[in-house]
Amino acid sequence: MTTTAAITPDEPPITDAETVARVSSGPAYSTFDPRTKKWITFMVSIASFVSPMTANIYYPVLEPIARDLDVTIALINLTVTSYMILQAISPTIFGDFGDMAGRRPAYLIAFAIYLCANIGLALQRNYVALLVLRMVQSGGSSGAIALGFAMVADITTSSERGKYMGIVGAGINIGPTLGPILGGVLTEFLGWSAIFWFCAILSVVWLVPFALVVPETCRNVVGNGSIVPQGWNKTLLDTLRTRGTPRQPTDPPRPRLRLPNPLRAVRIIFDREMALILFYNSILYVAFIDVSATLGTLFKRIYGFSDLELGLCYLPYGAGCC
Repeated sequence: MTTTAAITPDEPPITDAETVARVSSGPAYSTFDPRTKKWITFMVSIASFVSPMTANIYYPVLEPIARDLDVTIALINLTVTSYMILQAISPTIFGDFGDMAGRRPAYLIAFAIYLCANIGLALQRNYVALLVLRMVQSGGSSGAIALGFAMVADITTSSERGKYMGIVGAGINIGPTLGPILGGVLTEFLGWSAIFWFCAILSVVWLVPFALVVPETCRNVVGNGSIVPQGWNKTLLDTLRTRGTPRQPTDPPRPRLRLPNPLRAVRIIFDREMALILFYNSILYVAFIDVSATLGTLFKRIYGFSDLELGLCYLPYGAGCC
């Protein structure tokens, strides 16, 4: 007795990464459609641009600030160092908080801190205030890089993640290029306080659409996007739309909060491969910061460059990134 296999028409191969993930492992990795993924990635790339831009927009104005505050360049350079220290610590705090409470609350708190710090920096005329507020400014902006990569990992499969990570990485690399140019132009025509007003305005322009429509992606909070977020994990539009609606018994519980633990992220340095990668990248970054932080003051002193010309001196870094 023989059996005949059923003949089925040839089907086109499945090429969409999300469909492949769904067919092979059940539920879709993410319920967000491609358009929403692109919108989320665009917003986090802008947020990731902010921290390196804020660090580098400051370099062309070190001497004008030192002159106006009547302090030495060495003391102004200390504000650069303090910014970098918080730039290293902040991602470990906001990264852990974002994993626990969700990406939206972490972003909203980070940029609210950043906004307030920029307003204070624009108004201050005291060295101690400058030093402290630069640290607060860094603490607010620097967590965005860790949160950006986390949001991309939330919504993309490993087979498609590279192209989205590339967009976020572009924002990070563009920041050090445009920052000094913006700092030079603004200081040349409006004075050094204008760089902080610019950063404050940029944070508001980013915060409004993020608060209104960018959805929560943290998989500890919304899973693959199919779980309805609660409380401050909702977008502002969803909150207004559902205001007055009683909480349902089937609604998921709100995430339990605790103090962020930065040491959770530090454990990664004990992995041999990651330790080597971090070590060599840190050497490159230290060399870049050494050149960037001293270029403005030295070129102004040696060649008499204007603030605008000093900003343009940082363009080769952008060309190298390309």
